[in-house]
Amino acid sequence: MPRQRSTPTRQAITTPDSSTAWDQAIDKVIGDVYGDLKGGWSDTMGKTFEHLCDRAIFSQSAATTSLINQRICELIGGEPYTSRAEDVFYSPGCVLHEFSGVTPVPSEWAPVRDMGLKTGMPVIITEHNFLKGGLVSGTRMIITGLYDGFLKAQLTAGPFKGDEVVIGKMWFLVTHQDSSAQDFFRYQYPLVPAYAVTFHFFLSEGLRISGVFLEQKVYAEFIQSVNKIGMYKCKQMFIVSRSKNVVLVKD
Repeated sequence: MPRQRSTPTRQAITTPDSSTAWDQAIDKVIGDVYGDLKGGWSDTMGKTFEHLCDRAIFSQSAATTSLINQRICELIGGEPYTSRAEDVFYSPGCVLHEFSGVTPVPSEWAPVRDMGLKTGMPVIITEHNFLKGGLVSGTRMIITGLYDGFLKAQLTAGPFKGDEVVIGKMWFLVTHQDSSAQDFFRYQYPLVPAYAVTFHFFLSEGLRISGVFLEQKVYAEFIQSVNKIGMYKCKQMFIVSRSKNVVLVKD
């Protein structure tokens, strides 16, 4: 049997440059897309859902996306909840069968050990979920309730928009390229915060208001991503760059 890990594994996250221009650009796109984070729309779950379900910020890198999500989480109202993962060592010789319920994942893509969540937070599921008809990876939803070992959330788009689903924790086998680092099992939610989203996540429905944070001159990459994330359906799109003025695009 694997034994429980005695110390948490820390994931190295490269944080972008914290220059004034960087901070101002991030604050600008947050304000443009979400408005007052403590406004009247946050009074009830119904208002929160309607305000957040068709808004999102898109970034090129996971590090910038994480930074924007952390900043919004700090500013927005709501009682924070930390989901702490259960980690156990992977024993050499342990064989995982196809239907073992364990998902292998590289360490850089593993869910964080301490996951900060809030009621009213938009999240994206990172693994397929086959309960009650199933959810595909990349589905965006807004948390409506946090419980012991599971949470409830409402789907933000599609024919089942507004339907409530249940998401439970699952086992991951966290692997490392470095042979000297020991692999381990992690029991955590297959979720990432989704106030901000990286380009590689697929959103099946367009958003009414969106923001795009461009870290470099990568307009070609952005244009290639437009159809994938449905931005062509936007009524308002705010494109923000560190070195350029804010550009407002309207239909």
